[in-house]
Amino acid sequence: MISRTTNVEVLSPPTFYNGLPEGEPFDSWNETEWVAPANIKFTMGAVQTGASHVTDAPYMVQSHCITPGDGDEQPLFLGLLTHLPA
Repeated sequence: MISRTTNVEVLSPPTFYNGLPEGEPFDSWNETEWVAPANIKFTMGAVQTGASHVTDAPYMVQSHCITPGDGDEQPLFLGLLTHLPA
């Protein structure tokens, strides 16, 4: 299953890095791909507001592996992320 969420004209906080100039509005997207039963991949991208999304160049990719808990056990959650060069 793959889904895409898009946000337009977002202002980034100072600690947020997406490869675009700080304080400038941007459009962003997050693609979520679930590979059952336990793997989830998030791909995040951003462009300056109004720019074409055609390139869809991501600035970050995250992968998560989630295993179910059993009874009193907590599920195991493993996450990895990569910032991609701008």
